[in-house]
Amino acid sequence: MLKLGIKPEKIASYPQLLTIDEDTAKECYKLLRELGIKPIKIKKYPYLLASLPETIKRNYQSLLNLGIEPETIASEPYLLQFDPRFIKERYNSLRKLGIKREKNIILSISLSNRSKKD
Repeated sequence: MLKLGIKPEKIASYPQLLTIDEDTAKECYKLLRELGIKPIKIKKYPYLLASLPETIKRNYQSLLNLGIEPETIASEPYLLQFDPRFIKERYNSLRKLGIKREKNIILSISLSNRSKKD
């Protein structure tokens, strides 16, 4: 993790980072960069490196299928952690309510997931 620029205090904040294979983390890092995610964002959300590359690809494609722009995903990479079914369900519910702005939908997805954790 340190080789990827993740600071020790971030690693300590996300214990799952200690259990992942270094090659998998490198593969995830490379994939995230290919998706346009800047290194500073990867450092901000290091838990994404604990994902499987296949999961990142699937979630990325799901977001694209919903019409979320690649630039938006790159600027809000935490969206890649959400289950695609949850995103689609939430997205469709918000659209039915008349919420059309992508930014509002993303904020709502993010906030609703946080409230589930509390």
